[in-house]
Amino acid sequence: MFSGEIPTSIGSLSSLEELYLDNNNLQGNIPASFNGLVSLKRLEVQSNKLDGEFPELGSLKNLSFLDASENAVSGNVPLTLPESLVQISMRNNSLQGKLHPQSFKNLAFLQVLDLSHNNLSGSVPSPLFTHPSLQQLTLSFNSFTSVQSPPFPLTTIVSICEAVIRRELPVWAYTGSFDGAPTRFC
Repeated sequence: MFSGEIPTSIGSLSSLEELYLDNNNLQGNIPASFNGLVSLKRLEVQSNKLDGEFPELGSLKNLSFLDASENAVSGNVPLTLPESLVQISMRNNSLQGKLHPQSFKNLAFLQVLDLSHNNLSGSVPSPLFTHPSLQQLTLSFNSFTSVQSPPFPLTTIVSICEAVIRRELPVWAYTGSFDGAPTRFC
């Protein structure tokens, strides 16, 4: 088991394709030097004690899998994410603020987005429901105040249970599906 901070020098490993630092006792920030990992396809830093804001990693053009769950990462969801991402899991952190559709609109391959168990607020933007490749959206256990009504047909599996939505949800949110697409609102 590793402990301490992730060394910034790790960013010099430009040929590294997979980095598994999960299930350790790592602390401190996720270094911005990760942008030097230009060949990285998979980044797993889940189940540590990492904190601070998540760095912008837009320069990682090959990154397809990102898991930073089960940490204490704070701040907003990054506005610039690698366009190659297929799966993002940042559940059980301390992320806050609003979800901005522009964070996800250029992620043409994104299939799974799990931001559950954070402190995200504001409205869940409707473009998330119609993202062309998104198959699973999990936003449960946050502090959203509303859900923008998505245009239909809805093609994404959605879970926003216990999202602490303080306004009335649309009728389709309670039915369990809309036009055949499963939903799991509360």
